[in-house]
Amino acid sequence: MEPYILLLVQAIATAVLVTFMLHQLWCLRRKVRKITKSSSFNGKGAVVNKNNAPEPPGAWPIIGHLPLLVSAKQPHRAFAALAEKYGPAFMVRMGMSSPMLIVSSREVAKECYTAKDHVFATRLSQAAGKLMAYDHSVMGFTPFGTYWREIRKIATVELFSARRIGMLKPDLDYIIRTWLDEHRAKGDQMRGDAINNTRDFLDVLVMMEKSGQFSSAIKDIDTTIKALALTQLVVEWIAWQTLWCGCWRFC
Repeated sequence: MEPYILLLVQAIATAVLVTFMLHQLWCLRRKVRKITKSSSFNGKGAVVNKNNAPEPPGAWPIIGHLPLLVSAKQPHRAFAALAEKYGPAFMVRMGMSSPMLIVSSREVAKECYTAKDHVFATRLSQAAGKLMAYDHSVMGFTPFGTYWREIRKIATVELFSARRIGMLKPDLDYIIRTWLDEHRAKGDQMRGDAINNTRDFLDVLVMMEKSGQFSSAIKDIDTTIKALALTQLVVEWIAWQTLWCGCWRFC
């Protein structure tokens, strides 16, 4: 590559990086102004908004409160410490996405899913829902409204009703008993060594899925392996959804 071409590429890359950083700083400045106008600091050092839950200070640009979790060896204990300090409901920022509400109280969680159910039922319009969920047609990506009510009614009656679950109970009980027997035998063979349960759990999920479709246990090993591979693709697809959700909302 010619030297002048290399310099041109470096200049373009530097310009793009500087533009991106300036954009993030501009978005951060807008957020700080909004917080300053409508918020104050309580005695515990948290940012208190009149309409939102308290937010711990120390959020970084772009990555938010991720350093608080990375520095802790056990993230759930970090959340527990924040809950003890700021209360049963507080806000954190994970990357460039919208703030997340963390709830650690049974009473608050009950209020979220009963009295305030219509508030938490809706979904933001994001790239993942538009590109991967048929323009927000899948139940998990559907915003609150008439379509959401209808699809929820269908799922409640046809998928999660007591009668439907009762029809699958014999097959599910057989699968769980078989898995426990195999797991117990494997533990006796390992003689105290650690066992990787990830593949076993995926195997149980696939067997439950296929038993619900065909009402029989799986005995075809090749089909099971293919189903596990498909399940792995679904897990990776969910990870891509998270990436899309984070990259779509810059500010």
